[in-house]
Amino acid sequence: MRAIVRHCSTDRDYAGLTQFYIKHTRDFDRSYSLQDGLFHILTTLNDFQFITYHDAQEHLIGFVQYRTEEEKGTVFVDAAILEEKYRSTSVFYYGLQDLIKCILENNKEVKSMYFFAAADNPYVNRLYRKFARLVDVTQRRGRTENVYAADLQGLLHDLRFY
Repeated sequence: MRAIVRHCSTDRDYAGLTQFYIKHTRDFDRSYSLQDGLFHILTTLNDFQFITYHDAQEHLIGFVQYRTEEEKGTVFVDAAILEEKYRSTSVFYYGLQDLIKCILENNKEVKSMYFFAAADNPYVNRLYRKFARLVDVTQRRGRTENVYAADLQGLLHDLRFY
């Protein structure tokens, strides 16, 4: 299945995203309370881009939160959540392709991508290690996070996406 991809741009888009994020806050960080989730989403809305993924019935099934540093040719994927029933499907694979397409449409100079993962989340770390290399361990938001990096062209090649 290939999800329908949209950039968040309207108040309605952001309201749906926020509702989805609150519902899935623990998927992002198992130690997050409702207040932690609300604080995170509200403090990042202005500084990040959001891409949402929808199923054929238009239900929101996931999102990616990212920011670019054009002068460095870098994009940082700060958060990504996909509903559990879609995680071991082609939705992730195609969703990553679609994310790269969306980023390159607006930021052709991007050469590398960085992904942040809570160090205590084995699923996300195992997933990111499949296509990116661990480059750093950092403390953010009161937790330890692993930072993964991938060369964009290499990632495109690995995804067989041209």
